[in-house]
Amino acid sequence: MKVGDLVMWKWKGEVSSDTMGVIVSDYTESTAPDGSTYKNVYWFHKEWARPIEQQYLEVISEGR
Repeated sequence: MKVGDLVMWKWKGEVSSDTMGVIVSDYTESTAPDGSTYKNVYWFHKEWARPIEQQYLEVISEGR
């Protein structure tokens, strides 16, 4: 996963088509609670960017 990828939110193995966003940056907080990888995602339906753990994202289109 990289900046510019179009993603959907994934929960319990299922993706939510109404929850789409684009990765805008890596989450740079150096103290992730368990060493997990986070990405900052701009969510279109909420019109905001928030960090989310990478395991909850499904890439649907790769950025250039």
